Amino acid sequence: MKGKIFVAGYDGEPAEVNFLKEGVFTMIVIQKPLIEGTDGVLFAYDYLTGHKAAIPKSVALTNVVATQENVNSPAVAPYIYETTPVK
Repeated sequence: MKGKIFVAGYDGEPAEVNFLKEGVFTMIVIQKPLIEGTDGVLFAYDYLTGHKAAIPKSVALTNVVATQENVNSPAVAPYIYETTPVK
């Protein structure tokens, strides 16, 4: 059914990126883990140092939408995960 059914994935890990490049997925939505992690550490620091008022009540980060057309572009490529085999 490749190319006949719209399939969306969620993550930028290699297997999903390969499915996108092969046309199995129509698109994938990729998170920005560096920003998520950085914000988490900064908010924890603010909390632990008594600056609780500096922590926002909620944070909505934008995601990156990757398609076959843009998956290798400089706007998308930095958010695709690389994995290292476990030894």
